[in-house]
Amino acid sequence: MAILDEIKHLSFFSSLSLVQLQRLLPIIKKHELAAQKTLLFEGDSNRSIYVIGSGEIEIYKYADSNHSEGIYLTTLKTGEIFGEISFITGDSRSATLVTATSVIIYEINKQDFDELSYHHPAPTYSIMLKINQVLCKRIRNSSDEFTEIMASLQKATKK
Repeated sequence: MAILDEIKHLSFFSSLSLVQLQRLLPIIKKHELAAQKTLLFEGDSNRSIYVIGSGEIEIYKYADSNHSEGIYLTTLKTGEIFGEISFITGDSRSATLVTATSVIIYEINKQDFDELSYHHPAPTYSIMLKINQVLCKRIRNSSDEFTEIMASLQKATKK
């Protein structure tokens, strides 16, 4: 199956026209990985963004530099993205990602993306808009979770 047929149904790419998707195709790399493989380590300098085509990926944060005390944060599923912060800011990776199942992921390298945006801004604008929407949703969810935690702590300290 061609990559175009595989990605066009994913929510991350759904707002793009067929022409925009075709413009993106040359910079999208497909990867297939088995379960229990580390994709990215916290601190890595890789600047790509990834879209999960199938499978599940777990996110961990480590309290020590030896990566021995992992704190599970969440599981990402088909259609979700990761790597967006490093993609935008250029900062190192903020978490470690491990495949929970076998996965298919699609990678967009930042340098390739920037070059494409110079020649074809429409699809790259749509991608950046989608990234911003995902980030805003994640910030709102984090804010809601933080509020719940603070409310629980306040109740516990009043007892």
